[in-house]
Amino acid sequence: MKKWLRLTLVVLLSILSLVTTTPVIASPGWLSDWDQRVKLTIDNTDIDAALSNFPILVYLSASSGRNSDDVSFVFDELTSDDNRKKIAITRADGITECYVEIEKWDDANEQAWLWVKVLSVASGADTDLYLYYDITQADNDTYVGDTNDVVAENVWGDGYFITHFKDDPNNTHIRDSSSYSSDGDKRAANQPIEAAGDKTAYAQDFNSANPDYIEIPADQTQLDFTSEDFSLIMRFKLDTLLTTQMLFTRGAFNADGWYFFVDSSSRLFFRTNQLDAGQTTRSNASISSTSVYYTAGFSRSGEEALIYIDGVEDVNIPATHTNPTTSARTAKIGIHDDKTQTPTDGKIEFLGVFGGVSLTAAFHKAFDESITDDLLAFDGEEYALTLPPTNFMLTINGNNILGSWTLGQHAITTIVIRGENRFPDSLTDGTEVYNDIGTSFTDTDLGVELTQYYYSAWSHNDGGYSADYAEDSIGGEGMLTIGVIVLVLVLTVVAFWRKEPMLYMVGVIGWLFMTFYLANQSYPAENEYLKYAMAVFCLSMTLVMAVQVLNVYFPGGAKWPTYNERQAAYKSKVAGLTRKGKKSLWEE
Repeated sequence: MKKWLRLTLVVLLSILSLVTTTPVIASPGWLSDWDQRVKLTIDNTDIDAALSNFPILVYLSASSGRNSDDVSFVFDELTSDDNRKKIAITRADGITECYVEIEKWDDANEQAWLWVKVLSVASGADTDLYLYYDITQADNDTYVGDTNDVVAENVWGDGYFITHFKDDPNNTHIRDSSSYSSDGDKRAANQPIEAAGDKTAYAQDFNSANPDYIEIPADQTQLDFTSEDFSLIMRFKLDTLLTTQMLFTRGAFNADGWYFFVDSSSRLFFRTNQLDAGQTTRSNASISSTSVYYTAGFSRSGEEALIYIDGVEDVNIPATHTNPTTSARTAKIGIHDDKTQTPTDGKIEFLGVFGGVSLTAAFHKAFDESITDDLLAFDGEEYALTLPPTNFMLTINGNNILGSWTLGQHAITTIVIRGENRFPDSLTDGTEVYNDIGTSFTDTDLGVELTQYYYSAWSHNDGGYSADYAEDSIGGEGMLTIGVIVLVLVLTVVAFWRKEPMLYMVGVIGWLFMTFYLANQSYPAENEYLKYAMAVFCLSMTLVMAVQVLNVYFPGGAKWPTYNERQAAYKSKVAGLTRKGKKSLWEE
C-alpha cells in the first residue's frame, strides 16, 4: 500500500515540475553600470622605455589622435558641459580607473582636453585604455575633476608646479594643477592675456613691451631646489627671435637659484647659480621659427643637466652643475628676477616643474608625442554587453498569453521567441512574438488549455544580443488536469480490483480534490463546458468511491471480501479438497 502512495506522490510532483521558471543571467566584463566606451591605444613605438605614473593628454574632437579619429559620439551622448564628469577612464582591464583632470570641456564645439594619470606604459607593446561615457551616470567625483579639484591633483604625482595657463579664477591669476596649489599672480589684469592654445585649450600671450609676467610667491618652498634632482617641461611659441628671453626663473645670475631661458642666439640654456659663480648647459639647436610651438625642457641629475627639444636630447655645451646655495626667491614666468629684463615675447600653453625626479629621455619623448596629440589612437564606439531581461513572467487571459519583464541592463530592445516543445535556445528557434523597446507583450489566439508554451527572451542594444536569455512557460493546464484525472482513475480501477479499503479512501480524496480544483479554474467562455463536464465526472466518481467506503465501513452494511480475503479462501478450499482425496477444482 505504501508503495502505491509513494508512486502517486512522485508522479504528481513530476507533473507540477513542468511549470517551473528558470531565468538565466550572465555577467559581462565591463565597468559596472556604464553603457558605452571607446578604446584608446598608446603607440608603443613612441615609448622608448617603460613609464610609470605618466600624465597623458586625451584630446576629444571630430579629429583626434595620430589617426585623426572622430570621437564626437562622446559629446552626442553627454550633450552638455554639465555632464562632463559622467566619464571614466580605465586601464587595459576595463575596470581599474585612472585619475582624470578636465582642462576644458566644450560641448558646443565638441572638444575636450583631459589629462590622465596612467600607472604604467609599456615599451614593447601597445598600452590600452578605455574611456567610458554615459549620461545616465552620476558625476564621477571619485576619479574625475576640474583643474584645482582635489581629485584632479592626483594626476600629476611628482609635479611641483603644473599650469595650463587658463585665467582662473579671474584674469589676474592662473591655477596650479598640482597638489601644492601654487597659483600664479599676473603683473596685472590680462598682463599677460589668455589666448587659445595650440594643442591644449589655453595659453597666455606674453607681450615683451609691457612687460608681462606671472609670479609665484616665495613661500611655495617646493620649488626651492638646491641639491635634489628636478626637471622642467614647457610648450611655447616665440614671436621674436635672437633676443634673450627668460622662460622660467627662481634665482639670479651668479647669486643663487636656477633658471631656463633662450639667449640671443635663440638657443636654450639651463643655469645654476652660486655666489659669484654659475654653470650653464646649452642646446645645440635653436628656436628657429615664430610660427611653431616647441616642447622643451631639461632634466637635472646631480651634476648633470640634459636639455630636450621636441622630445629629443639636445646638448651642445654640457656643464658640471654645482648645487645652488639657496633657491628661495619668488618664481617668475616670462621675466628676469628683477621683473624688467629679458621678457618673453610669445605664448606659453603648458609648464610643468617636477621635483625629486630627473625625467628620462623616454618621458620627454612620450610627453611631446602626447601634448602634440600624436601618441593615441581611438577605436570605434563600443557598447556594454547587455544582460537578459529580469522578472520575466507569463499569465493567461482567455486564449491569450501575456508577458511582462524588467528591461535588461544596458538593453534597448527585447526579443521574445515562443516554442511549443521546449525553450527556444536561439533567435531562430521558434516563433518571434515581440521585438521592441517595451516591457510587455500579448500573444493571441492560443490553445492554452491543452498546450504548454515555452518563451525565451533576449535583450538587444547597438552592441548586439545578450549572451543568455530569460525563460518561462505557461499553458497546458487542461492536459495537466486530464493527466491527474487519468492517474486518479487508474487508482480507482486498482481499488476495485484489489478491494483495498485504503485505496477507496484515496480515490474519494482524489476525486473530491479534482472536483474543487476544476470548480475554481478560469476557462475561456467558449471552453467553459469542458470545465463543467470534467467537474461533474469527478463529482460522480467521488460519489461512487464514497459508496464503496460505506459498504466497507458502515455498520450493518454488506462487506465485500478483499483481494487478500478471496485469495485466502481459495487456498483454504484447495487444501481441504486435497486432504479428502476429492477431485481437483479443475475437474469439477
